[in-house]
Amino acid sequence: MEADVHVYHHLIDPVRDLAPVLLKLDAIIALLTTQGAQMANELAALESQVTEVQNAEDSAALLLDQLHSLLVAAQSSGDPARIQAVIDSLGASKDRLKAAIFANAVPS
Repeated sequence: MEADVHVYHHLIDPVRDLAPVLLKLDAIIALLTTQGAQMANELAALESQVTEVQNAEDSAALLLDQLHSLLVAAQSSGDPARIQAVIDSLGASKDRLKAAIFANAVPS
């Protein structure tokens, strides 16, 4: 019995054989760089929106605290005109708050 063994040695030309791989890697790096910059911009915009919402929440909480104080003071005075003034102020504040909420509402 006879066996023939053939060994083939392929020489690799790194410049020629790796050029397509390097081009693909360059394209991937460029894509990741672009996506990273885009994500950074989107994150900055989101952080800005969060700050605006927190400011609005803080303002609303302050408004409610002030209204509560006004109502307690008006009630303890027993003065109907003063109570009506607080009610009118509450109505105006409610309308401004509603307008601010609608102005900053996210479209669905």
